[in-house]
Amino acid sequence: CKKMYEMFDRPCKLLHNPTDGAILDLWECFMGKTGLLKHGCSGPRRLLRNSLLMEMKVKDYKKIVLVAHSQGTIITGNVIADFNDMVENVESMQRKERSYQRKYE
Repeated sequence: CKKMYEMFDRPCKLLHNPTDGAILDLWECFMGKTGLLKHGCSGPRRLLRNSLLMEMKVKDYKKIVLVAHSQGTIITGNVIADFNDMVENVESMQRKERSYQRKYE
């Protein structure tokens, strides 16, 4: 993290996904990659999602750069999918609200 900060002169945060052993790690990869963990949430996934939400709320940012490796790419992809789902749910609620308002105007 320190080296990346020095190279890019940008804040850097590190999230480590500790191993649970080869078998469990492969199982987590399979579940995460196929979407079977869509409703379940691992600790690193929850931590990354919450960390990104906090950064987006607190900071005045132009972009957030994510660098991931190995199983981290699956976790990161799932978090991005979570954000897409959040946006779609908000947009759906806004459409319903506008429709409701027009109906009763």
